[in-house]
Amino acid sequence: MQSLDAVHKSTKRTKKKKKFKSEKTIPTNEGKRQRLEPVSQATSRKKKATCFMGERYWDSKAKNYDKEIYDSYNDAVDNSAITAILERFADRDSSCIDFGCGVGKYLPPLASRFHHVHGIDISQGLLHTAMEKVVWKGSGRSRSRVLKNVTLVQADITQPLQGLSPASFGICTNVLLLPDSDKINAMLNNIRNHILPGGHVMFLVPSLESALFVGQMFPKEMRKQLDTFEGHDIMLGRLPREGVLTQYFIREHFQVLLRHHGFDMESSEKLEYRWTHEFGIEPPHQTGAGDSKTLFPWDWLVLAQRCVDNNES
Repeated sequence: MQSLDAVHKSTKRTKKKKKFKSEKTIPTNEGKRQRLEPVSQATSRKKKATCFMGERYWDSKAKNYDKEIYDSYNDAVDNSAITAILERFADRDSSCIDFGCGVGKYLPPLASRFHHVHGIDISQGLLHTAMEKVVWKGSGRSRSRVLKNVTLVQADITQPLQGLSPASFGICTNVLLLPDSDKINAMLNNIRNHILPGGHVMFLVPSLESALFVGQMFPKEMRKQLDTFEGHDIMLGRLPREGVLTQYFIREHFQVLLRHHGFDMESSEKLEYRWTHEFGIEPPHQTGAGDSKTLFPWDWLVLAQRCVDNNES
């Protein structure tokens, strides 16, 4: 694992390629939540929704990440629940891990609360953006490293994370998106292996209940999404977003998955986001239960604790 100084120097040497060098593993699938845009009415042929969200895919999103990818920390209707969790586990003597850190939206609030932060992501392009815009600030002679306690590592969470020490706290926000149960299980297993017994992880996952709520409120828009792409399966929670097949979870299903991988779900609640991140427009009509602008789609914000095995007690 390279130090932050080594990574920054590598970034400057490869500026033309807009990449930085860091620890690398075999790239496979890994995802993050995307905004849902309306499908053109002119679209008539069915397309097969891709389920490959690997290194190349996310590298291609790095340049316009803020425009295309939903920011759960800054775009939520109310992120006080996230802040409360981070405050509860803040420990200036301990380290934490951001599994799937992307362009580093959570790095500043984590860096201010923990001794050291490890940001892990499959995409070199996203990590480059995090390094250039979040870890370092300014330009020319005034450019300086503002997050001195952050290390960025390129690695695939579906593969064993070599050289990464376990932490007492971690976050995994809109990363468990692959419509592949083997990949989801692999990621959860690797996350568990890098959280200390009794430690906690804050998860954020797409809500299937919310997707059904949106579909019933806006059946025409939802049908356009489903009719345009092949491969979706509502029973399995696999729905397309921006042409990418994405995994959604019923809360109880995610609780069972966590339990299978040695986690206890300590709490779960809705993290609401605005309609503009669902269809790009504010809903114009009433829901029957009040103005639709007061009812929002949501992700599941889950706090889980790693169980202590008998041989670890």
